[in-house]
This record gives sequence, C-alpha cells and structure tokens, in this order.
Amino acid sequence: MFITIAICCHCYGPWLWLSFEVMNANLCTTPEPRCELRRGETVSVDGDRRGQKLRCIDGHLWITQAGDAMDHLVAGGREFVITRPGRVVIQALTQRACVDAVAA
Repeated sequence: MFITIAICCHCYGPWLWLSFEVMNANLCTTPEPRCELRRGETVSVDGDRRGQKLRCIDGHLWITQAGDAMDHLVAGGREFVITRPGRVVIQALTQRACVDAVAA
C-alpha cells in the first residue's frame, strides 16, 4: 500500500509531495494503552474515538484520520486529539516511536 502526503515547504516550492510504501503493517481494531513502533510500522484503529488523545511518548509519528484532508506529524512529548469518527492510522517516522492512547 502506498501513501502520499503533501508538505508545504519553502525550500522545495509550494508543496512537496512525499510518497512512501507502508511496510510491515500492524493493523488492529483496538488501541493498546501504549504501543511501541519501529520505523515504517503502522497501527490502525476504527470506530468513533472522537476526543481520545494519542500522546507521542518518544520519536515522531505520522497520524491521519478518515475525513480529514490534513496529515499530522507529532513529535515526542506532543499529543493529537482524534476529531472525527472512522479509521485512524498511526505510523512511526523515526527508528523507534512510542504512542500512548489516553481516554477522552
């Protein structure tokens, strides 16, 4: 499966389109309270989880949610709040990343 994201970057023109293949996909239907991922690994959750926080404990994460035109890059120590129902995909962008699911 290939995923394409757009990043606004003045160094590369108005938009830099990145396309990468998701390798070693780890898809599940319930989030673990804490999940450790290696670069390129993904975890996916479905359902209406609006208000739930995903806290990046370590590393960097790419997060996308159904119905949201934006992709979100979340660094260690930061949080992302799920705002839409449907599938949420989380991928590690660094050698190691750790995400914690916090109840709403």
